[in-house]
Amino acid sequence: MQEKMHPRLVIPGATYLLTRRCIERRFLLRPSPQTNQIIEYCLAVAAERTGVQLHAFCAMSNHLHSVVTDVQGRLPEFLQFFHRHVAVAINASLGRKENLWAGTQTSVVELGDDKDVLEKLAYVVANPTAAGLVRAPQKWPGVISRRLGEDRRVKRPADYFRTEGAMPEFAKLNYVLPPQMAHLGLAKANELFFKALAHKVHAARAVAQAKGKDVLGAKKGMKTALSKSAATNEGIKTKTPRFAIRNPERRKAAIFKWRGFLLAYVEAFHQWRHGNRTIRFPEGTWMMKRAHRAHCGPPLPSGGGA
Repeated sequence: MQEKMHPRLVIPGATYLLTRRCIERRFLLRPSPQTNQIIEYCLAVAAERTGVQLHAFCAMSNHLHSVVTDVQGRLPEFLQFFHRHVAVAINASLGRKENLWAGTQTSVVELGDDKDVLEKLAYVVANPTAAGLVRAPQKWPGVISRRLGEDRRVKRPADYFRTEGAMPEFAKLNYVLPPQMAHLGLAKANELFFKALAHKVHAARAVAQAKGKDVLGAKKGMKTALSKSAATNEGIKTKTPRFAIRNPERRKAAIFKWRGFLLAYVEAFHQWRHGNRTIRFPEGTWMMKRAHRAHCGPPLPSGGGA
């Protein structure tokens, strides 16, 4: 059964942790040169076209993690473009036609200050080690960012995009410094990132050792059957959080803003359904504005027009 879709508050300049899972948590993104090129190319083009800044990324065999900043307030465009093109190209490469992605919405978790962002940068890159697949993130054979400031030039996959089409022959993949860490400078930010990453990697190794678990290894990971699904029920046992903000006051303010947006949206949508096309949806409304040209902004005084 598909998850109920909720309105999304789109805020220019916000930084997020994003997660998208494959259908039935199957290993359809299992690392290979072909799959890696498709993911990197689509990610680079999606970011270039929407102005979304990439900070960290990891493609696991059955899900994706990333930390991004939505500079222009175009995150839904980024997600739609990236996920659609990855799905089409991966399915073509595998000779399949069914859905690639799970029917649930992409998990979009808003981050707060530099400490919140740093923690999630390390979380994303440490994912393969935390999952028991490799002893160190750099051993992971899938797409994974290594450091802030990293640049890659990715060539268009030959078999899935028309040479005369709108997709460029090359795209540049940049992992830029998050705005919350800009005051630190690139060298200091990477120093803190590597330290946080090492802490998570060491903690993951300690947990695995305590449980007597061996690392699967990159070679075995690349041979895992595509039809296989993850054994644990992680990801479905708890509700996805909307914020990862540790500062109590900032978290309280973010929750207050979200609840205010949701209440205003529900009221505006109710009036819209009853034929009121002058109603204003709250600032940050995306789909109603884009698909139906609904007005957005502060409510007008009683009796005012659109």
